[in-house]
Amino acid sequence: MRALSKLFICLFIPGYVTAQVHNVKFKKGNFKDNPVGFKHAVQKLAEGNQHIQNGEYGAALLAYLSADSLNPNNADLNAKIGVCYLNTVSKTRCLPYFRLAHEIKKKISKRIDYFLGRGYQLSCQWDSAIAEYQLALKKSPADKDDINKLINECNNGNDLMQRPVKTTMENMGTNINSTYSDYRPLITGDGKEMVFTSCRHSNLSTDFHPVTGEYTSDMFLTHNKNGVWDTAEGIDPPVNTIDNDESVYLTPDGKTLYLMRENRSGDIYKSSYSEVRGWSLPVALSDTINSIYTESSMCLSPDGKTMYFVSNRSGGIGGKDIYTSSLKDDSTWGTPVNMGSVINTSYDEDGVFMNPDGKTLYFSSKGHNTMGGYDIFMTTKDSGKWSEPKNLGYPINTPDDDVYFSTSDDGYYGYYARATDQNKLDIFRVSMAAFMPREWIYKGTITDSVSHEKLKVALEFFDKAQGNNSPFGPDTVSGDYSLTLPAKHTYAIRIRAKGYKDYSIDITVPDTAMYRNAIQNIVLTKLAGSGGLLASGLPAMNDSCAPKMAVLMERFKGVVKDTGVMKSAIAHMDASFCLKSMKFTIQVGLFHSAQKFTKQYGKKALMEKLPDGTTRVTSGLFPTYEEAHKSLEQLKKKGVKDAFITGIYNGKRYILKDLLHPAN
Repeated sequence: MRALSKLFICLFIPGYVTAQVHNVKFKKGNFKDNPVGFKHAVQKLAEGNQHIQNGEYGAALLAYLSADSLNPNNADLNAKIGVCYLNTVSKTRCLPYFRLAHEIKKKISKRIDYFLGRGYQLSCQWDSAIAEYQLALKKSPADKDDINKLINECNNGNDLMQRPVKTTMENMGTNINSTYSDYRPLITGDGKEMVFTSCRHSNLSTDFHPVTGEYTSDMFLTHNKNGVWDTAEGIDPPVNTIDNDESVYLTPDGKTLYLMRENRSGDIYKSSYSEVRGWSLPVALSDTINSIYTESSMCLSPDGKTMYFVSNRSGGIGGKDIYTSSLKDDSTWGTPVNMGSVINTSYDEDGVFMNPDGKTLYFSSKGHNTMGGYDIFMTTKDSGKWSEPKNLGYPINTPDDDVYFSTSDDGYYGYYARATDQNKLDIFRVSMAAFMPREWIYKGTITDSVSHEKLKVALEFFDKAQGNNSPFGPDTVSGDYSLTLPAKHTYAIRIRAKGYKDYSIDITVPDTAMYRNAIQNIVLTKLAGSGGLLASGLPAMNDSCAPKMAVLMERFKGVVKDTGVMKSAIAHMDASFCLKSMKFTIQVGLFHSAQKFTKQYGKKALMEKLPDGTTRVTSGLFPTYEEAHKSLEQLKKKGVKDAFITGIYNGKRYILKDLLHPAN
């Protein structure tokens, strides 16, 4: 009811023609019927005044709202609540309080026109905001640069809202978002894991921050299982600490996490993950990257050889700038280079993220044609030059801060946090279809069919309409390749390596093509006539180890769906391996102590002590994959979540994916 009454007042005072609301002062005589409530309100008012003097807007807001519940018609209190909202997460909530304060007392503050302008701008009421800013400009000509920038932001906002982006936005739900702010989302390449930052209360986050009105930040992890994100859980120490820890960048494989900590003014750390030991102790990046200034954001190019990071170090264009650093031959990072005035402005930039296509960079800026605060921009690299940054537009961007944007590996979705009506940030997923180029991207590895080692090859890539003289090729590739294929063309790809059969393929990208980001691993086979030896130096598999295809398909039913995969697997195996004798087992897991599994599975459980001190637990030995899968489902019903099926031959275990899909 309190919010509705405030809204009711605001809806009926656009021209200030309502009956005058009287200023009710905090005097004992005005609250004779509620002396206890009055005493409590005065106490909260004093607490709020102390907090706001210290810049502790979050704590001040809580105190002021408590006093406001007794006396909603005090001009000074309404103005202070407006200022608190303006300096916390849900800035848009400042407007009704500023309006009511001004209605009650016209000269409540010399800056009331500016405050009203901010409230209108944050509510996307552009004309009203401009009118208030112009009044503020007359009263404070010394602030003309700042106020004129705000007026330009309003004009930009009005223009962007006239051309809204066709997109859909989806709140990520309560398994991820909490009653406090959640932000900085990062997705693994397979889309199955998300790391993000949250200011919720937890075992490590017990300190209430009086400025933000929330708890210290920690990083949380959630998994996508069959399209549903499970309940996020805090990452254990030593990654999270009792101080603020924020996610910065996650490698596509989910094995390396970069985070920011507050030592000095803000440094970037790196932690690595292993199945046995979990997350390692975070280690600060070198002083080439970290400085005595603030480093707040970073990402890596897909090949890991270029770092993009944000710093407000001296010598920049203005405020926080985006820098690049190249990986040197000794695996250290080179001297940072400012990205220049095309990207950086005299205002702050932050939240840098490289799209997996390797040429599209997303970042947030308070400059360029922002509609207020930070807006998200994108720029693309072509022939070594970055394009003029493009505002992602409304409704993705708002007049509030929009920052720390990331995308899925295929580029179809973007993830970022935005303010909600509950005075906090929630993580949203947004469709990126409107921004996707009409092109296909193919990337992957080129490997030997048996050893799986990456090969150095000559790769020719040309537009067939242009002939062999196209500027796309040839090129020398050392194992990894990436090709961008714009629409309306047919492309020829030719790959040659000494001692291997040539590989060639033609790809037609129709004019109606939508963006596609595909992994296409290529396997080259040794030429015949090398003494019957494969690239590994082993003889090719003999026929006695390859029974009839129908028999193999029946034994591998469930893991192999077509005969083509099986034929490829047989062709790539060496004579020391006999597929016909393959058995299947279930790996339950790796444990430091596996006694409870011995009790649960009895004779079915096989314990294998590994050199690192851990114990590998497997269960059963089956003649077919299908039988193993039935047993696996039974184990999952008993609560064993991470078990999986492996192959067993001559006492050795084989990962079936690697065995039957050697290119992967």
